[in-house]
Amino acid sequence: MVSWCLYILAKFLNSFFLIFLLIIFFDLDGVNMEKFDEKMITTGIDKFIELIYKKKRVGLNEASKILDIPIPTLEFWCYVLENNGLIKIEYTLTETYIEWVGSG
Repeated sequence: MVSWCLYILAKFLNSFFLIFLLIIFFDLDGVNMEKFDEKMITTGIDKFIELIYKKKRVGLNEASKILDIPIPTLEFWCYVLENNGLIKIEYTLTETYIEWVGSG
C-alpha cells in the first residue's frame, strides 16, 4: 500500500526524488525468488516480479493483461526494478520486453 501511495505521489509531483526514496525504502537487492511463498500476502509488484521470474522474459502488454495492471504502473515498476539490477528492459518496434536478470 505504501509503495502504491508513493507511486501516486511521484506521478502527481513528477519527481525523481520520490523514486529515489522508493528505491531506498524498498531494498530490492534481497529478493530471493527461491523462497517465494504463495501463502504470504502479496502485492501487485510481488506478482509482477514473480511473473517475470517464472517466464524469464515477458512482454509488457502481456504482463498487463495477465495481472490486470495498467501499463503506466508496470512501466514505473520496471524502472525501479531495472535500477536495482533485477530486470533488463528491451524496447522493440512493436513491444517492450522485460527480462529477468536477478539472482535465483
